[in-house]
Amino acid sequence: MLTARRSILMTVAFFCMMVPLSAFADVIGSYSCRGTNPDGSPYDGTVEIAENGAGYVVRWTVSGTQTYSGAGLLTDDIFSASWGSGVVVYKVQADGKLVGKWLNVSRGEAGTETLTPR
Repeated sequence: MLTARRSILMTVAFFCMMVPLSAFADVIGSYSCRGTNPDGSPYDGTVEIAENGAGYVVRWTVSGTQTYSGAGLLTDDIFSASWGSGVVVYKVQADGKLVGKWLNVSRGEAGTETLTPR
């Protein structure tokens, strides 16, 4: 009897480990933002992500004065968002960070960005 219970618990634990991170991913909240511009210079700021129906509203405040708004979509452990003339794609990490790359389409320039939950 004890062996059967142990087997069941081990099986449940195994399948829980197999569930993708996206099943637990929740990107809603406030983040500290650190990024790198195309020229290599750093920037920082804050980001707010709020639910909006099947998607998300994203608001960036960079360098204390520049603000951007966009729409986001979570698919598995990938969070993508638009902003102005650009797009950013983040990978949701197990610790809640979002690590990504962005592209300013009108300029053809790219940078990196990491969001850390506050």
